[in-house]
Amino acid sequence: MIKWFDKLNIYYKCSVLSAIFLFLALALLPLFHFNNINEYPLGLILGVSMGELIFVLNGYLENKYPDTYKWAVAFNVFRYLLFAILLIVLALCYYKWEIKVFNLFTYVSGYTLVYLIFIILYAYEGRKEGED
Repeated sequence: MIKWFDKLNIYYKCSVLSAIFLFLALALLPLFHFNNINEYPLGLILGVSMGELIFVLNGYLENKYPDTYKWAVAFNVFRYLLFAILLIVLALCYYKWEIKVFNLFTYVSGYTLVYLIFIILYAYEGRKEGED
């Protein structure tokens, strides 16, 4: 891979690859306007950007505090709490108040896509360490 990309930790690598996917989704956003289904790509963009923000913060915390994992517990609680709060707000907006801007299911799939990229990178890093 690119030399500057290899120097990044796994969280920043995941953020870079997620940002590439996010920019592709943003580039394709005008194509969805013709059928008036804007809620699907907007939910995907929200989910990917939320996951990307989480991994950028996680990478920053790992660089700042590499030896301690006390921050990891608090950060994981914050991450899941933020995901759940946004999920509840989106569900209330979509089903109760009928504000159909972001689709709930595409938000979850965009958030899950970032974790899938992370799992693939983690497996690749482990395989690369095993070869050395």
